[in-house]
Amino acid sequence: FTLSACKQPPVPSDTQSDKTSNSADKNGTSLNVLEATPVDQFTYEELNGSITITKYTGSDAVVVIPESINNASVTQIGANAFFMNSNLVSVVLPNTVKHIGIMAFESCKALKEVVLPESLENISGCAFSNCENLYDITLPNSVKEIGGQAFLNCKSLKDATIPKNCLLGVEAFHKSGLENLTIEPGITYIPDNCFAGTNIQILDLPQTVKTIERGAFGACSNLKNVILNEGLTDLGSEAFYGTNIEEIVIPSTVTKIRDTTFSECSNLDKIKFEGDAPEEFVLIFQGVSFTAKNVHFTIFYHSNARGFTSPEWNGYPTKIW
Repeated sequence: FTLSACKQPPVPSDTQSDKTSNSADKNGTSLNVLEATPVDQFTYEELNGSITITKYTGSDAVVVIPESINNASVTQIGANAFFMNSNLVSVVLPNTVKHIGIMAFESCKALKEVVLPESLENISGCAFSNCENLYDITLPNSVKEIGGQAFLNCKSLKDATIPKNCLLGVEAFHKSGLENLTIEPGITYIPDNCFAGTNIQILDLPQTVKTIERGAFGACSNLKNVILNEGLTDLGSEAFYGTNIEEIVIPSTVTKIRDTTFSECSNLDKIKFEGDAPEEFVLIFQGVSFTAKNVHFTIFYHSNARGFTSPEWNGYPTKIW
């Protein structure tokens, strides 16, 4: 997914309605047991026995997508189906939906709760971007792909568990309110700016991660404790820029560190290498004086490691650990 995949459509005229729902969830009833919203409040398309919801035309605060329409299963929420709906507070998707389309719920400013089914496989780019009040959403284990900017600017979203083997898009959680992040095994690739600008404090990567791309955890100013996994090979440019890391251990499997991986980490004091010097080490802050960038860290390496030099390596002070 690319940023251009989330081009904003015209503002729909029905999002300004003042009508609200008297749904039972206001009295404490679980969203999961509410009756389905009447079919006449949706426009839809049928293809090969499956229904795609193309538009919600009602004005309720709580919407329960029906499992079927005309005896055909509802399998997709189409692109822009709820785009900029100002009334929507809660939505329940049935256990038949496999795909949520591009910008399906983008900029639903009142949206707080979403119930996703175990059938769901794909959350497209910008699906929930700019849902600033969204705080309650659990990603089912069935999810295989989360598109670019899917949860961009979801500032009330505090917790996320990325399911096993899920493919993440660029900026998927960029500038969201995440404080607690769990990445399940099977994830191999953290793309550009995926979790940048969030409030996470601890990062413990599973053994399957191979690549952390540009800015993936950049500008996470609260991020202090980072455990990089053995098996990681590639640390991208600005991957951890502007974080609060004081010390970090580079696994022996890392073969490439790009420039500015740890730029603007003013509290970073120690970078410890578990193995040999990386095969590719693009000078961090190349061409810029260390003092200008507040570089104070020391490179630590084991006495039997190959490729390092003392008392400096690539301009950095070194010590044995």
